[in-house]
This record gives sequence, structure tokens and C-alpha cells, in this order.
Amino acid sequence: MAFTALECESVVTSPSGVLPTLDTGEEVIGPGKAEPTIDGEDASKRIIDHLRKVKDLDAGLSPVEFGEVQAFTELVKSKLVPATIYFTFLDPIMFKKYSQSAYAATLPTPLNRITPWRWRKSVSKTWGTLDVNQVMADAEMVYGILTPEWKGGTTLLLGGQHQSTHFSTLNYHRYAPVGESDLRPLLAKYSAIGKYLDFIRSKHWKGAPRPPPVFQATAEEKREAAAVRQGEQQSWGSWLWGSNQDKPKVKRTEKEIRFKRRSQWFMAFMASAVAVYVLLSEVAEFTVGSDDEEDDYESDDEE
Repeated sequence: MAFTALECESVVTSPSGVLPTLDTGEEVIGPGKAEPTIDGEDASKRIIDHLRKVKDLDAGLSPVEFGEVQAFTELVKSKLVPATIYFTFLDPIMFKKYSQSAYAATLPTPLNRITPWRWRKSVSKTWGTLDVNQVMADAEMVYGILTPEWKGGTTLLLGGQHQSTHFSTLNYHRYAPVGESDLRPLLAKYSAIGKYLDFIRSKHWKGAPRPPPVFQATAEEKREAAAVRQGEQQSWGSWLWGSNQDKPKVKRTEKEIRFKRRSQWFMAFMASAVAVYVLLSEVAEFTVGSDDEEDDYESDDEE
């Protein structure tokens, strides 16, 4: 099936308001009635369902092969997609370094400071329990399981509708900036997967760029990253204006503690005084009438 891929950096610039989106010329496939998911899974399913009506996407697969493809697809969705979501939205280092600015670049002020955080908060409601160590362990397990199936790079036990899920997820792990310190170095150890990605990219995207170099973090950088991830405090202020969790705590003197306590008592006394004044003061009622009513009142006064 012939197609043309158009770059779309954000859902804001998407013709349907969601990503991915398929424009057939007659209709736009992707958006649904419900609020779109941040990972685009609902939109992807609607696009695949539409394409299945046009062409048998699994033609040529035997029942055994089809079952194996289904199993691999579920493995990718359950183990690799969480890694994608974690490093794109939940990892405090990668989000602040790449994702926040990438999404903010497509939005006007002040939405560029608010919307990325709202998206991150929305993702954390569903995926907030993800742990970086477990995410990386699952990713390494799946890379190892998939590698034997791709020996030779171009001999693929993948077909039809499911290949797009495998390719897009692995390609993101290899090329996305958010994977530079964790996912990309891990994936680089599995050369067969790299050959598979190169084969698909060269087949469908002529002149595709070479993968970025693998980032090698020092031991000190790894320790700092682990400390940030371990001690992250997700708060509105820390992500909008920067975290203050690394600032040293200064011990107050006895005089400062006493002054703060007296200030609190003073503010409480003033608040109580205002409340008592409001409760005991007379309540004034103001009646606003029409111009005709005001004229009647003036006539009565003249008589």
C-alpha cells in the first residue's frame, strides 16, 4: 500500500487533534468519541481496523505464525511500551531535558509551561507506579527474546498489522533523545534488532538518518541520575520553576523560631478580629431597581 508520511511534532498540529492520524483524502481516521490516550493506542487501533477493511494485513501467515505474531505483539505492548512511556513522561531527567521543551515548542505562552506538565500528570495517574529498574529489566528481556527471531536482519517472523507496533516501538527506543542514557545503549547490544530497523527504514524511508551515537554515562553521572530518580518529588512548582530538593536545609536559631511562632499567633489574632467584626457588624442591604421605579420614588418625595 502506497503512503506518504508527514512529520507532525505534536497533537496540537495534527489535523485530527490526536496522533497517529491517517488521512485517506475522504476521511480522517484516528480520533474517537472518548478523550484520546497519550500513547495513541486507541487511534492506532482505529487506523488498523480501517486498513483491515481495505486489505488483508495478515495475508501469507499460517495460523501458527499468526499466533506467534500475536504473542510477540502482546509482549511488546506489555513490556516495551511502558518503557517508552516512562522515559518520555515519567523519568524526571529525560522529561525536563527533552520532553517538556519538545511539547512546549508547539504551544503559545503560557500554555507551553502548563500543558506539558498536565500531560505528564495525566500519564502518571495510569503509569505512575513504573520503576526504572523494572522497566529496564523488562526491556532487556524482550530484546533478548525477539533477537533470535530476527537473525539475519531481513528474515522476519512478523507480518501485517503487528509489524508497525514492533518497528515503531523499537525505532523510538533507538532514535528518541529520551532514550539516550538507558534504552539506546541497551538496544545497541542487540545487533540483529539494529539490522531489522535499518532494513525497514531503508525500505520505506529513503535517506533515513543513521542512528545517533550511543551515550556512555560515567559512573558519577549514573549515580547522580539514580539519586534524582529516587528522590523525585512530583509537584507543580518543582516542574514549572525548578526543584528545590537539592537546597541544603538551614537550621533556624531559637530567636528565629520564636519570631516565626509570634508571627503565626499575630496572623491568627488578626484573622479572628476580622471574622468577629464581620459577624457583629450591621448588614447593609442594597436594592437596585429600574429607572421607572426611581422616578416613582422621586415623585413621591416631591408630593
